[in-house]
Amino acid sequence: MEFKLTKLNWQLAEVEPRKLLEYILSTTHPRGKTKAAFFRSIGFTSDNWQELSNALIKHGLEGRASISERTTYGTLYKVKGVIRSISIQHVSLISIWLVKHNEEVPRFITAYPK
Repeated sequence: MEFKLTKLNWQLAEVEPRKLLEYILSTTHPRGKTKAAFFRSIGFTSDNWQELSNALIKHGLEGRASISERTTYGTLYKVKGVIRSISIQHVSLISIWLVKHNEEVPRFITAYPK
């Protein structure tokens, strides 16, 4: 079942700077370096990580979310949509967010091209 998470939820959304700087945008992280190559190709680097953070939250707000998995920590949501990049107008992207039990805060987990 797909749905849009409420705007209130996305106003609370959290993207940890460390997650972007040490994983998604890291050219040396074993699993993140391929994601870093993708994000760098569309204009996001460690120098403008805040712009990527904002773009990911906007992606979550505008994309289509579906429950991906229920875990002991909470519910994982897969969001499909486009991200507005710096060098390219729109790029299809999937992002994963965790909403912990008894919370409404979407917490960024990862993202990759669709």
